[in-house]
Amino acid sequence: MKKRYEIILLDTLWLAAMVLFASFWFDIRFGFNIFSSSHWHFLATAQLTPGGVMPLFYISMAGFAAATIVGLYFISRPRLRKINLRAPASAPHSGDGPAGKLPEQLQPTAPDPSYSPLATPQPLPRPPRIISPLAAQRKPAPAPSAAPMKAIPEQVAELSGGQEKLEEIFKAAGYIAKQPPKVGGLKLNLWAIGSDEVLYMGIADPHGGEITANEGGESKWTFGGRDFTSPVWKVSGAAEKIRALFSETLDSEIQITVKPFVVMNDANIINRASMSRIWEAFGVDVFDSMGALQEFMKNYKNREIKSEEQEDFNAYSEYIDTVANYFNKT
Repeated sequence: MKKRYEIILLDTLWLAAMVLFASFWFDIRFGFNIFSSSHWHFLATAQLTPGGVMPLFYISMAGFAAATIVGLYFISRPRLRKINLRAPASAPHSGDGPAGKLPEQLQPTAPDPSYSPLATPQPLPRPPRIISPLAAQRKPAPAPSAAPMKAIPEQVAELSGGQEKLEEIFKAAGYIAKQPPKVGGLKLNLWAIGSDEVLYMGIADPHGGEITANEGGESKWTFGGRDFTSPVWKVSGAAEKIRALFSETLDSEIQITVKPFVVMNDANIINRASMSRIWEAFGVDVFDSMGALQEFMKNYKNREIKSEEQEDFNAYSEYIDTVANYFNKT
């Protein structure tokens, strides 16, 4: 809708410019005031007399009319969205140019592997190892090898039905849920789009109960005496990769709003008050449970798409599908 207002304003500006320019031209060249009704009446009378009006007058009118129509066309014509997800290929170099192969007489000679600007250092004699008999007797016997400890998993199993619950919440709010991609090794649980080119991306973290969040250093959260990687840090990194791809493949006038979020499994983040500002700086919303997210989305429902916006929205939806396929293949 914002783009349509800009086109209307540019059309109005172009019409005003052409009218002012025409006014100056006809006034200076023919002494004719296009804003005067008496001059138009005189022109109508002069047209009854053969040769009463100069041919250049008609040519000027036709020229201004054509320039006005052409300008309005170039301002109002639809512009296709430029999407390029292919990495730029290196341009081949010609063999005889400066970037091609060097001539035979300019080929560098292979370096001598035995040459060194410094003298070869002589190996120093290694001192003998001296162990007194008493020390040898006191040397403890090697302890029997203990069974290797199993690595403690960083997090518990995935939240059961997390993706289905998230899709139900967003569909109820009027958004279109798509198949979530895997971005930088992180499998998203939600990938939904809405009007005004909004993209929601989120993960459902299986940890619940009392949790202590920490976004500094290694960004580890504490749950039941164990540490796990901050889900805010993970989804924020995925969002940055997506924004970077948008900036490389879209025109600057197209702005997609990425809204990452994290849903916990009925958690109680005891230091939420101190962490909220950090999460806000990351641009990530954190919800303690599915119920909290559902209440939040009731206040942020998707705006209904108008008929004249449907074509742009379809193009946006296809582009998001292309982005998801791109990340799944990388």
